[in-house]
Amino acid sequence: MNLKLQVAFNFLSKFALQINIFVLSIILVRYLNKDSYGTYLQFQLCVNTGIYMFTLGIPHSIYYFYSKTDNKRNYILACVAVMASIGLLIAITINAGGFIGNWLNNPELNKYTLMIGLAIIAMLPYELAEPFLISANKSNHFSVLNALAAISYFVIVLSSLLMNKSLGFIFTSITALYVTQFSVLFIMMLRYSKNSSGGEDKRVTLKQVINYCLPISLQLLVGKMSGMLDRYIISSNFTPAQYAVYSRGATQLPIIEILPYSMSNVLFPKYSSYQESGKLKELFELWQKAMMKVAFLVYPVFAFFCVYSYDFIVIIYTDEYV
Repeated sequence: MNLKLQVAFNFLSKFALQINIFVLSIILVRYLNKDSYGTYLQFQLCVNTGIYMFTLGIPHSIYYFYSKTDNKRNYILACVAVMASIGLLIAITINAGGFIGNWLNNPELNKYTLMIGLAIIAMLPYELAEPFLISANKSNHFSVLNALAAISYFVIVLSSLLMNKSLGFIFTSITALYVTQFSVLFIMMLRYSKNSSGGEDKRVTLKQVINYCLPISLQLLVGKMSGMLDRYIISSNFTPAQYAVYSRGATQLPIIEILPYSMSNVLFPKYSSYQESGKLKELFELWQKAMMKVAFLVYPVFAFFCVYSYDFIVIIYTDEYV
């Protein structure tokens, strides 16, 4: 599959997930009161913090190291073990007392710390899905897996709302979906990662991985925290209902958030190949073309919503969120 198709399928699979979440937010504000919706958003905030802030750069390192080792299965399983262990430590910390509910000014959240922990344990290793399947030349498999997960998430939440199920039921169902996603990914890893035999014995050392991951992990930690810090400040100082209103005002448009990442993730193995073979001119030309294509979409959308953002919020989220 050529690079353009890989980018397109990667983008569409992520867009399906993000648009489902976006559409669900429109539905949720009409089914849940502000307090319940605020709790729902805080559950997702806690899970997303565990998933995105503590990857330690390991998923990104797969793009670089996967092709450089003959022990591909051992390498990828080691990455899974590290990610799952980090998730377990986070889960234990979250469940060691009721500090989450106190910290986020919502004692109701303490009822769901077990689900938050289990979701993080399942979804931290799932962060390896995209880099692994792209590096194993199975990017179309990731697109399908991601799209199915998006549809399943939408169906689970919507059906729970229509049946008037509790937040606890919704969180349990979402966590079960996350565990299922990881289980499917793990089967794919066992199937598509194979150790090479014969020829030169190429291995990736722990020192190499640490040297590569350390600066990336620090950048991700600071970057993700800066993107989530405002939500924690609002949660800890205001009610869940007020946090719900704030979160809708801080809505991120799905297409703007995922297009640059979809393109860069697909192109990164190509960048790595050019860098290794000394083709720096080709590397920068490809990089510049990617930036230009993203800019042609992002800037017009930015200008449009600078003018019509107020009307957009009222139409999508009702007058309750003015």
